[in-house]
Amino acid sequence: MSKVQFKDLLVLYRSARFEQDGGVAHLEISNQQHLDALKLCLSSDGNLDDSGVQLEVGDPDNLAVGQQVQLRLNAPRSGLGKLAKNIDHLVRIDNAFIEEPKRYFLIEEKYAKGDQIVPDVVLRYRKLLAFIDLLKQCAAYVDHTASELIFLHEGKFVIPVRYTWAQASKVNLEVLDKLVAFFNDDTHKEQKVSILTNTVLSLVQISALGRRFPTLLTELHDLYNKFAEGYKIFIADFSYDKVRNEFEAFRVEYAGKIHKVFSDIQNQLLTIPVATVIVATTMKSVTSDSTRLANQAVLLGAWVFAILFMLLCANQWKTLSGLNREIVRQQNVMKEDYPTVSPSFEDIFDWLSDRVRLQFKFLIGVAALLIAGLISAHYFYFQMIEVGQAEKQEMKINKAESAAQKSPH
Repeated sequence: MSKVQFKDLLVLYRSARFEQDGGVAHLEISNQQHLDALKLCLSSDGNLDDSGVQLEVGDPDNLAVGQQVQLRLNAPRSGLGKLAKNIDHLVRIDNAFIEEPKRYFLIEEKYAKGDQIVPDVVLRYRKLLAFIDLLKQCAAYVDHTASELIFLHEGKFVIPVRYTWAQASKVNLEVLDKLVAFFNDDTHKEQKVSILTNTVLSLVQISALGRRFPTLLTELHDLYNKFAEGYKIFIADFSYDKVRNEFEAFRVEYAGKIHKVFSDIQNQLLTIPVATVIVATTMKSVTSDSTRLANQAVLLGAWVFAILFMLLCANQWKTLSGLNREIVRQQNVMKEDYPTVSPSFEDIFDWLSDRVRLQFKFLIGVAALLIAGLISAHYFYFQMIEVGQAEKQEMKINKAESAAQKSPH
C-alpha cells in the first residue's frame, strides 16, 4: 500500500466535524474518496503512526461508504504537514513565528495552504511575516530553529521573535503595508536597511529580552515614523543634480581618455603616406644586383615599419577595449545603485559607447591604410624589376644596332 500524504489527510480534515477540543471528529464516509483516504490513514504499515488518525467508533475492517465514524485526529508526522486548531495554535505550537509552514490545515477556518479563498487571519499572518522578512534583512544572522534575529550592536544583540495572536491581531496593517512598500523599490536599498536597523535597535534597546519583538508590534507606528524621517534626511543629502554631475564628470574624464587613444598615434599616421612616397621614390629599376639589393632593403624597411605600426595599433586597441569594459561596468553600477533614475543617465553612456565605436573604426581604417601602403610598396618593388628588365632589353637592342652599323658591308 502506498504511503499516506498530506493531501489524503486533507480529504478527511475538510469533511470531518470537529468537536470543541479539536481532537475528536465525526466523519460521514459519503464517497469512495473518503473511504480510500481513511483506509490508507488507518493501514498498519507505518501510515497509522504518520497520519495521526485513530478510529474511536467503528470497525476498521468493515468500513463502507455511507457509514458514520468517530475519529481522533492527532497531529500527523511533522514532515507531512501541520494540523492546527487556528492560526494562534499554528504559530505557537508549530513554532511558525518567522516562516509559514509548507503544508497545514486550520480547523476553525477549514483552510489549507494553497486554497484560493484565504481567510483574513491568514492574510494578517502573512503580512506580519513580510515585516519579519524586513527584519531578517537587517539582522546579521537569523536562527530559524530558535526563531531569533541576531544583530551586531555593541556586541551580540538578540531579538527573539515571539508573539501571541492577540498581539498580532492589534497590529496596524495600514502602517505595516506602508513600511513594507518602502522596500518594494530597490532604490537606496542598502541605505533603507541601515536606517531601519538603527530605528529598530533604538526602540528595543532598553526592552527586556522577551519583550523586544512585542515592543516593535505595539510601537509600529512610531517605528514607521522614525524610519520615514531618517529616510527623508538621507534623501535630502541626495539630489538628481549631484548624481548627474557625478556621471557628467565621468563622461568628460573618459571622453578625454578615448580621444587620447587616437591622438597618441595621429602624428605617426602622417608617416604612412610619407613612407609610401619614400618607398616609391627610393626604389630604382633593377638593372644590376646592387639595385636589386637596395630595393629589397627598402622593402624590408617598409615591412619593419608596418609591423611596428601594427603593434602600436594593437596596443591602442587593447587600451580602447579596457576603456569600453570600464564604461560598461560603470553603467551596470549605475543601474544597480539608481534603478529608478538610471534611464535619465543612459544618454551619457550611449554617447561614450558611440565614441568608443568610432575610435575602433578609426583604428580599423588605420590598419587598412597601412596594409594598402605595404601592398603599394610591393607593387613598386615588382614594377622596378619589370622596368629594369625592359631597360636591359632595350640596351641589348641598342648594342645590337650599333654593332650592325659598325660592321663592313
